[in-house]
Amino acid sequence: MTTSVRHDTVLTLRGIVKTYPGVRALDGVDLTVRAGEVHAVLGENGAGKSTLVGVAAGAVAPDSGTITLLGREHRRLTPALARADGLALVYQTPVLVGSLTVAESMLMLLPERVRPGVDQVAAWTRRHLDELGLPIDAATLVADLTPRQAHLIEIAAALGSEPQVLVLDEPTEALGPDETEWLFEQVRRLVAAGGAVVYITHRIPEIRQIAQRLTVLRDGRVVDSGDVGAQTDEEIVELIVGRSLETTFPPKADLPTADLPTADLPTADLPTADLPTADLPTADLPTADLPTADLPTADLPTAGRTDASSSLLTFDGLTGTGFRGVNGGVHRGEILGLAGVEGNGQRQFLRALAGLVPASGRVAVDGRPVRLTGPAAAARHGIVFLSGERLAEAMFGQLSVRENVAATHLPAVSIGKVLPRRGAERQTVAAAVTSLRVKTATLDSPVGALSGGNQQKALLARAALGEPAVLLVEDPTQGVDAGARVEIYRVLRELAARGTAVVVLSTDAVELEGLCDRVLVFSRGRVQAELAADTLSERHVTGAAVLATEAAVEHGANRTRPPRRRLFGGETQTLAVLAMTVVGAAVTAASSPAFLSLISLQQLLVAAASLALVGLAQLVVVITGGIDLSVGSTVAVAVVVVSFFADGAPAAFAIGIVAAVGAGILVGLINGTLVTAVGLPPVVATLITGIGVLGMAQLLRPLPGGAASGALRTLLGTTIAGVPLTFLVAVAAGVAGHLLLRRSRLGRALRATGSDPVRAARMGVDTIRTKLTGYAIAGALAALGGVVLYAQTGVGNAAVGQALTLASVAAVVLGGASIFGGSGSALATVAAALFLQTVTSAISFLSFSLAWQFWIQGVLVVAAASLPLLRNRRRRRAVVALAAG
Repeated sequence: MTTSVRHDTVLTLRGIVKTYPGVRALDGVDLTVRAGEVHAVLGENGAGKSTLVGVAAGAVAPDSGTITLLGREHRRLTPALARADGLALVYQTPVLVGSLTVAESMLMLLPERVRPGVDQVAAWTRRHLDELGLPIDAATLVADLTPRQAHLIEIAAALGSEPQVLVLDEPTEALGPDETEWLFEQVRRLVAAGGAVVYITHRIPEIRQIAQRLTVLRDGRVVDSGDVGAQTDEEIVELIVGRSLETTFPPKADLPTADLPTADLPTADLPTADLPTADLPTADLPTADLPTADLPTADLPTAGRTDASSSLLTFDGLTGTGFRGVNGGVHRGEILGLAGVEGNGQRQFLRALAGLVPASGRVAVDGRPVRLTGPAAAARHGIVFLSGERLAEAMFGQLSVRENVAATHLPAVSIGKVLPRRGAERQTVAAAVTSLRVKTATLDSPVGALSGGNQQKALLARAALGEPAVLLVEDPTQGVDAGARVEIYRVLRELAARGTAVVVLSTDAVELEGLCDRVLVFSRGRVQAELAADTLSERHVTGAAVLATEAAVEHGANRTRPPRRRLFGGETQTLAVLAMTVVGAAVTAASSPAFLSLISLQQLLVAAASLALVGLAQLVVVITGGIDLSVGSTVAVAVVVVSFFADGAPAAFAIGIVAAVGAGILVGLINGTLVTAVGLPPVVATLITGIGVLGMAQLLRPLPGGAASGALRTLLGTTIAGVPLTFLVAVAAGVAGHLLLRRSRLGRALRATGSDPVRAARMGVDTIRTKLTGYAIAGALAALGGVVLYAQTGVGNAAVGQALTLASVAAVVLGGASIFGGSGSALATVAAALFLQTVTSAISFLSFSLAWQFWIQGVLVVAAASLPLLRNRRRRRAVVALAAG
């Protein structure tokens, strides 16, 4: 770790102001961070903490104010500049993109001064992860990592950048106790070496453990700053929320539990003496300012009105990956907690109840057996699941608050359950949002723009509208501030009071003690203890977990998922398509031997060359997350342009090639500008450009003309060992494209941008420039395809090339590229172009109707597009199983 340049004050923010529509996120905020200290930043969700560190790290541009990093003053930074200057930021949600490997992600995140070369990155990453004690393979795709592993990799990359300022945004939310202690050890080492750490968290005990100073934000302003030891925990909480929290948890219902089936649970070894519970008050909350009458159902029953005479949810012998033989049940109006050291089966058990993972055994709701074949089956029985991965699994991040809250309630606010009644929908959602005090500028604001606490309250509003029989809640207050926790606890208790059976999984023993009526403590896949009434305390919950002596259930919960083998450099799709081509050619030759004649094969390769180049053009745009409908028009204008240089010497034709490629680049830049600067969807932007470019080509060549001279035709027909020169050019372009995408920084930037442009930007990628470059490369390749097409036809014709647009899409998809962006193979695209042209030629030799060409292409494209989706679905299930096990 470098210590060559150190400053007493390493980071200073002065007068930082940042506004969003309807929200002043930061209002003149000052922050000073010194070398050799951990400086904690606290505040409720929405207080401005993440915006502030985003400004410091260059991810957010402030409206005004200055940033001084290691003695250099800036009006604003970029993520790449901040990293280069010695600041590393670890976001609460990992910024890694799924299409990159762990090693490639390291290359993207590390600054130039410490970045290893492409050939050394794999070995460097393995060595770095080994030194940090992280058993994760450098060749693993990020998409195959669990959220916890992705978070650890991002922390490892930040540490590998040898930062002088390390910013950690809610770093322990995704980590277990062991990983948290590991992180604290890394923080202590960095601080001991003279570095500084800005630490954002909601966990006050963590601040007590590692921080020296703190700054508290509220409503975008600094309300206090000083030494951590200067305030008590209660005083810090009061500073955060702006009011005194006399109690955290609402009173519990008085529910009988004797009739619930339970297993024989060992409790004799649990500590029972001197268990402090008096410090958890249970007095009524002061809730005068928290409206409850407007909750989205009729009058709420109180605890005394709850029917607790029977268990609503029962489970007998429930067994699945990571857990087995779980028996028990939940009463109407009861809140059951699930506890245990992370990775002991409780998370998988909860998800099995939601129908998300397979399990055997008996589950019943209100006495009726339930077959949990999936989430839809669970929902039909009134089981609602709220995932702890809010944006990834529970919310529609691009939709509005209104659309998210009303998502499961649309039939009730529609005419005939089909035609929506917008007024009724808005009224219903507004009541739910107001009831839960969701802070949002408008109901139509994107839900992804809300803070974590407000997102969770929006989810609870959705659940309340559905009046669930059983509510399963995973990590209800993860990433949620103290004030929002109070409201979430209140809402969960009120939902239980209506008669809902609530099951809560939490890693916070204090939360389980204060909120739940009973708690099941898991250890190694079994229920180790059931705690209720006097035995339900933080110490009992923790003791039941750490003193367990159960034998382990065989599962992969604590193992790292091995990386998928990348046979033949990950080009198995290329080999598969080439094999299909050989089989197709052999079948055709069996019926028509002339198909394999030299002239026939040369014509096939010449035709495949233009499609391969246009397919590569399409691939570059698809990888960035778009689609280019102008490639056919670019081919046409290139054919026309080059035809004006074809009646002279071959040297003049070379000038024509340069002019044609230049025209293609111009078309690509126009497309890129419309997509990035104007904000048009790629389909619309490239369609508009394609129409205009085609019109220009037709103006230049209203009729076919510009035939190639005899000498030029001879040159264009050149073969090497019987292989047309034009096809060799296409193959060379495919190899160059492979090297560009797999071994260059631009290729990684293209893939990252296509996977997730927001995360890519936070990784330091200039996504706008990357997209512009991608579209320019696509235009150049499409124009080169037009030159090759001219070599095939020998005449300038503006009517050619349009069929190549759809054919290029077919080649890209058949080559295994993701239609959602982020991945694709240049070599596989060239192979797919050869296969498609083989099919086209075979149809004519076999005397089939031309319609067969389109039928075959359509079937192959649908199959090729479906297979990656199925693979991704299995991958997500495997990752979820690993994370939850």
